[in-house]
Amino acid sequence: MKKALLFLTLFVWTFIASAQDIYWVFFTDKNGTEFDPYAYFDAKAIQRRTQQQIPLFDSTDFPLNTLYVEAVATRSEELIGESRWFNAAAVSTSRIDEIRRLPFVAAVTPIATRAVPASVSRDAALPAVPSDTAMLYSQLRRMQGEQFVANGIDGTGIRIAVLDGGFKMADEHPAFQHLRDGHRILKTYNFPLKREDVYGWDTHGTMVLSCIAGINDGKKIGLATGAEFLLARTEVNLEPRKEEVWWMMGMEWADRNGANIINSSLGYGKERYNPEDMDGTSLVARAANMAAAKGILVCNSMGNEGDDRTWRTLITPADADSVLSVGGIDEQGNPSDFTSWGPTADGRLKPNVCAYGHAFVANPSKSNPYTYAYGTSFSSPLVAGFAACAWQARPQLNNMQLRTEIEKSADRYPKHDFQYGYGVPQASYFVGGTKNTDNLPEAKGDSSNLPKPSKCGVNARYNFAPYVSWGFVAPAGPTSAINYGKSESFLIGLRFKGNICKWYSMGVSAEIGATWYNLKNSRYDGTLAWEVLRYENLKKENIRVSFLQAEYYNRFRLVPGGYFGYGLYIDAAVFAGWNFYARHKTVSDDPNYKVRMATPARDISKFQWGVRARVGYDIVSLYVQYRINKLDERCRMHYVTYPNEPVHVIGDFPALEVGLQVTVPLGH
Repeated sequence: MKKALLFLTLFVWTFIASAQDIYWVFFTDKNGTEFDPYAYFDAKAIQRRTQQQIPLFDSTDFPLNTLYVEAVATRSEELIGESRWFNAAAVSTSRIDEIRRLPFVAAVTPIATRAVPASVSRDAALPAVPSDTAMLYSQLRRMQGEQFVANGIDGTGIRIAVLDGGFKMADEHPAFQHLRDGHRILKTYNFPLKREDVYGWDTHGTMVLSCIAGINDGKKIGLATGAEFLLARTEVNLEPRKEEVWWMMGMEWADRNGANIINSSLGYGKERYNPEDMDGTSLVARAANMAAAKGILVCNSMGNEGDDRTWRTLITPADADSVLSVGGIDEQGNPSDFTSWGPTADGRLKPNVCAYGHAFVANPSKSNPYTYAYGTSFSSPLVAGFAACAWQARPQLNNMQLRTEIEKSADRYPKHDFQYGYGVPQASYFVGGTKNTDNLPEAKGDSSNLPKPSKCGVNARYNFAPYVSWGFVAPAGPTSAINYGKSESFLIGLRFKGNICKWYSMGVSAEIGATWYNLKNSRYDGTLAWEVLRYENLKKENIRVSFLQAEYYNRFRLVPGGYFGYGLYIDAAVFAGWNFYARHKTVSDDPNYKVRMATPARDISKFQWGVRARVGYDIVSLYVQYRINKLDERCRMHYVTYPNEPVHVIGDFPALEVGLQVTVPLGH
């Protein structure tokens, strides 16, 4: 029993320690550093700063003090990355208290973030061949993209950085042949692997890139087919806590290498935050605003939580004040059912604009190279490509002026709606035509009509969830008074949990179930404490215990995600219960004593207790538990033939059990 408890304790705390050991360490100053902007920045970055009258010598661009970084690195298991903008290093360490006491450390904050691509899984059949001969797909014609084409505007001279989870087959897909021929994919970087190769891992970035600059058989998928590109991989599902670091490093990398526009079809939401946190104060939102302060237009998806009643609102960094946040609409012009809603938690108007959330995209598959995809992941790059063309048409604008002009170009401006924003940008605004405002659906209303997110659901403050468990009782071994054969347990329960924070929650459960203990080697041989029968020819013996019990547990979420949002987690629990029915049955080969039945109430104590641990991903978990039943010292077995024959059974009735548990999610 003590060994089992020690094992469970070590198991739990090993996972807890591994889950909470990544931090941003912020330094007090950059004393002693040197900075040459002409050596550090690409010429395009110098040009952007000069044109927008942004200082070349800004302390936020200075390097970190190497002595500070080395001192923190030597006290850490891993130096994950650095941020010049925020004068900070990201580390994995178990010595954070020691680091916190260093005189040049200003602050320490834990990292528990996961970037989520803003795409939606839907049936994605190939579209029918268009009946017209237009050189644009409908997703671009909705923005009057043909007017950019007619005026020879294709984003030439604009450099766009795309931050995503990978660009599988983008180096060979026919949709990007024109970019390869023109050598317009200038740089790539894979931040998780610290190398340049980004052409693998995830298909999402390839689809996103096609919405900015793809061409299929001479027909434009995205508008900015003449732009230059920087491709950065910043997302890895297996390392969610590091993604914030890589995303911020990707922003600084894009700035250094001369990006005019950054598209991020990623965001951070319910896995770490609550809806009331979407107020533009997250570190990634601050990084997006910093990029805007450097003269970059940042386009970000609003997110796909509109149909999740526990969230509904936008994700960060779409909540950043200076970001061009993009929602999604369908082909009929109505808001997509999945698109996240504004405003921000502090009441600012979002989204800024919207575009099709159902797009024709390049598909990284040799057998099926094009398909449809859903999500604000694709409305954002559609607008990013539009923005590149608009900037080519109005090169005198700075980034924030351009953002305002894109809002003014939208077909609902000056009216704003919490799903449409100002509407769909119109190319005619930038080439002297008129905006298309015919046959627009009526706006849904203002932000005062926004339903409040529910506080009960998988990722909300509280969660109710039924579950079922099925497991096996392990043999107790030759030194135990009891040796089990094939024994199993089944129960159903209802769990309630409350989130203390996004990685820790605690809760209670009510359960009803039964365990069937099949016993073997239980005949009295003078050495075992378990004296059941003094008769030969024992063929079978089992005990059934039916119980009601309550559980108290603590949950530590290690990795967010999963289809239903539970992610990867570990639970540590204690339970106690009432045995409301117990039956002891024996079967002998002796023809005179085929079946002997015990009196139910006297075999097993009315109470049981134990400890339990679970490791699960999403709705399926593996559990191990150690259950204790008490046996009555005055137990008297009542046999059918010899009702007065006594058998004394003394002590605990332990059971080590392993099994599977399946949760039925409610309120997703």
